[in-house]
Amino acid sequence: MSKAKLSKREHGKIERIVDYYLNGECQELVRRCELQVKALFSTSDDLAQHLHSTKSRIKDRERLRDKLIRKAIECKQLGQQFDITENNLFERVTDLVGYRILHLHTKQIEAINRIVLSLLQSERWVVIEGPIARTWDDEFRDYFQEVGIETRDNKRMYTNVTIFLKPMNRLDVRVSCR
Repeated sequence: MSKAKLSKREHGKIERIVDYYLNGECQELVRRCELQVKALFSTSDDLAQHLHSTKSRIKDRERLRDKLIRKAIECKQLGQQFDITENNLFERVTDLVGYRILHLHTKQIEAINRIVLSLLQSERWVVIEGPIARTWDDEFRDYFQEVGIETRDNKRMYTNVTIFLKPMNRLDVRVSCR
């Protein structure tokens, strides 16, 4: 199927969503969520034993615009309506905040996963989906399945485990281990 193009009206809708996301109230919510995730994981001595480093980020204007454009084009190609709006942005785009946990050995993920899920439960974060291991390596796929982590193919030459979560408010977060 040929690449669909978006109309001026569709681009305008995407720009309104991006502008909404960048307004002070939304950005405050996003920054607060990022800080809460950082605090949750950076204060755990148990987790620290297994980490190489951590990194967090908030999705910026260009990345959000690009993602929304990709989603709109995909909907158009499938004959579906692009239904992301200002009212459902926080529910439909699950990676406005990202927190990455880096570790050195794949086998560490079993302990990391157990600790992360325990922390999330104790602080009453809601796990929306996951953990999901995306991997290209059959040996890693078998390992993840053995420790109870769902697997999906990843064509890129790296492996990560992702958990989609949200606090009791309305913002979704992606936590990824590599």
